[in-house]
This record gives sequence, C-alpha cells and structure tokens, in this order.
Amino acid sequence: MTVCRVGLHSPIRFGVALLFLATAPTAALAAEPPEPGGPRLEGRTSSVSGARSSDLSAAERALAPPTGPEVLDDPAWRFYHLAFQALANGNDHECRELLEHITKSFAQHPAADRSRQLLVQLGTERKNRPADPALLAATPPPPGAPSGETATTLARAELVIGQTAHGIGLGLEICLLAKCDDVRAFGATMILGGASGLTASLFLSGNGITPGHASALNSGVVWGLAEALFITGIVNPSDSQSIVVGPLIGQLVGLGAGELLWQTTHATAGDVSLASSGGLWSALLAMNVALAVSDDEQVIFGTMLAASSVGLVAGALTANAFPMSRGRVLVIDGSAALGGLLGLGLAFTVQGRELERGPLFLLIDVGILSGLALSTFFTRDWDAPELPPITMGIMPLPSGGAQFSLAMPL
Repeated sequence: MTVCRVGLHSPIRFGVALLFLATAPTAALAAEPPEPGGPRLEGRTSSVSGARSSDLSAAERALAPPTGPEVLDDPAWRFYHLAFQALANGNDHECRELLEHITKSFAQHPAADRSRQLLVQLGTERKNRPADPALLAATPPPPGAPSGETATTLARAELVIGQTAHGIGLGLEICLLAKCDDVRAFGATMILGGASGLTASLFLSGNGITPGHASALNSGVVWGLAEALFITGIVNPSDSQSIVVGPLIGQLVGLGAGELLWQTTHATAGDVSLASSGGLWSALLAMNVALAVSDDEQVIFGTMLAASSVGLVAGALTANAFPMSRGRVLVIDGSAALGGLLGLGLAFTVQGRELERGPLFLLIDVGILSGLALSTFFTRDWDAPELPPITMGIMPLPSGGAQFSLAMPL
C-alpha cells in the first residue's frame, strides 16, 4: 500500500489536513501509465490568462507556471498553479498562503524559487493595493474609532418614528403651558409638533443614519423625560407647571445629550440598548425596594433617580468592556420581565389573600435578578463570531492515489 504525503504547514489556510491512503487496487493502477484524459490541471490553469490577468504586472506574468504533463503531475507545481490562478483572480491573500506553503514544504524545488520571486513581486509592486475587505472586517477598530456600523433604512425609520412621537409630546406640553382651553388647539399643536419632528428627522437623516446614532437620539429623549419626571417628583410633585416644564426641558436636554454622546463614542445600537437596560432595571429594582419600605414619594423618586443614573453609567461601561448586540440585550430584557412576572405570581401563590407589600416587591426583585442572571449566562455565546467556512479539496497524486484536505482560515 502506497502512502503519499504532502506537508501542509500554513498556519492560516490549512488548519487540518487529512491524507487519503491509496488502496491496493489504486497502487496497482499507479504502476500503469495514466489514462488519456486523466486528472490534469490544464483546465484550471487556463483560466489564468482570463479572469483578471490584466491586473498582473509584466514581472508577475513572467513568473507564470510552466505547463506539460511532467510538470502538472508534480505536487509542488500543482500548488504553484493554484497560487498563480488566485493571483490572476485578484486574491492576493490566498496566493501568498499557497506560495508560502510551497517555500516551506518544497524548499529545494524549482517551484519554490519561483514562489520566492513572486512573493517579492507581491511585496514590492502591490504594497499600495487596498487591503482585503475580509481582513479589514476581521480587524477590530482602534479605541475611539467609529464602530463600523453602516447606515440603514430601518435605523432611519426608527429615528423618524421616535422623533415624530417626540414632536407630538412637545406640542402637547407647549399647549399645556399656554393653558389652551380649546380641544382644537390641543389637536393643532400636537399635529404641528409631530409634523416638525417628522420633517426635521427626515431632513437631518437624508444622508443616512446608523442604528447606534438613531438609538442614541431616541433613548436620549426617553431618558431625559424619565429623569426630569424623577427630579420633578422630588422637588415639587404637586405643582402642575413644574410637571410640564420639567419633562419638556428634559426631552430637549436628553436629545442633545444623546447626540453629544454618540459623536463622542460612536456607540452601536447594542451599546445604547445595554446602557438603557442598565438604567431601566436599576430604576425598577430600586423602586420595588423603596415601595417595600417607604410611602414617601420623594424617597421613592429620589431612589429611582439615583439608581437609574448609576445604572445608565454602569450599562455604558459594561457595553464598552463587553460589547453586545441589540438582539442579545433584548433577550436579557425579556427574561428579566418574565422573571419579574414569575416573582409576582409566586408572591400571590405564597401569600394568598394576606398579601403584604414588602414580600411582594422583594419577590418581584428576586425574579428580575434571576431573569437577568440566567439569561446573561445562557446567552454568553450569543454574539460569538460564526465559525469560519471549511473548504474541502481532493488533489490527484501521480501515483494514482488522492489527497483529501480540509482547510479553515484562522
């Protein structure tokens, strides 16, 4: 039984290589001359002159692989043919890997000499060629660099919907401040505010907007409104004017803060979602604790203000250290909500009609925390990169056997 082995040492392209052993009948056939029309590489190498051969320089074309039966039956020349075909097709990265494999595995072969010359040509004549997009995509951006998100129509739609609702709310608040006493005035100001928000968002996003940018603006409005309500509840919860002025100012400040933060950090939609999630669940957990121990509205609002602010900052820092996709954050949020409902159901089941406020809110918090912890653990591989594609190849050997290889880029 004949064993035919070709070493594959490239650490990037050839991660796993399995060599088929020629069986006894195959070895018998190997002793006979190859049949006419047997496996050759003429068909593959003929494409070198087509495809993108015009991109090759004169020096590179001078290093084209030789042809002929005795050449094409040589494993080293086979690899060189494949490398030159990759070069002609514009795949410089794959070409380099094949050439480096030839120089390592067939160091004394004539094909290795040509491989070294071609590697020099690639290094000198093509050093200014744009990098392979696949390699650029795999390279993480430097700290402070844009996130790499691209503008999408969905992000623009999210911005338009969010800012239209924002405009409607501003119109209502302005009418309340003006003490409108006519229903038609309320309707007119709300329509005017919604139209203003719609027009402004469409105009300002005319060149496109990324999901992170849209989320930062919309979330800024929501959190500006929420924080203003908390502050109003602490300072003067009974003043009707303060209840209107506070949220109005908070929405506008939140919109500006969202734009400023995005311009500074270029946060992705997942980053914004994680920061918002931190603020949301911190505020709810703190609210339940405050409701369990106190009836004072100012204490409750103060606790929610402090907890939500800390949660927002903690969520933003977590997003910076452990980036997450918006999908994973949504799953975690949904699990926390489900955990809170289960905690509520458990409280009703255990206490029955003798429902006490303290255990009720504490069990809700236990459910929320359990949902957050379990979903975070079980989705730990949610954003893991997909496995690189595995390619298989079969190469006939001069002896009549075959070489089977599996390749996976690392």
